[in-house]
Amino acid sequence: MISSHGNIIILGLGVSGKAALELALSRGIKVKALDEKKNAELLEYASRKQSPSIEIQLGGEINYSHKNCSLIVASPGISASSPLAKFAKSSGLPVISEIEFAAQISKKPLIAITGTNGKTTTTELTAHILNSIGLRASASGNTGFSLSEAVLNENLFDCH
Repeated sequence: MISSHGNIIILGLGVSGKAALELALSRGIKVKALDEKKNAELLEYASRKQSPSIEIQLGGEINYSHKNCSLIVASPGISASSPLAKFAKSSGLPVISEIEFAAQISKKPLIAITGTNGKTTTTELTAHILNSIGLRASASGNTGFSLSEAVLNENLFDCH
């Protein structure tokens, strides 16, 4: 599903959205990034990231076109009732999470932990155990360290 020649749309420019953008660029993928917010931090980020491979649209200036795009990567903070989520649903394009995007690119083994309660604690404990036996493991996902960031730095880890 992920092509080094395709264009993707990233919804949300929080921690995981920015990391997904960097991961896509590192693989030669062109990115259109959309965020409903338009604050000083995002404006500064967008001005630093200007390049032919990146189009960033913020706040009320969003053009909900998906022309020449093959995939939408949704950040976990995007509300299902938001205009971005409604755009993704109506686009007809495949929509995946930032974690799935990074997992498809990763060349390292992954351990996935799901559930209702205790995921962060279990994730951090699992990484601690793996690191204590000599494996270089990242506790990534909903821990403040996105899987895309871990995959960007994959040479530092044996597993995620």
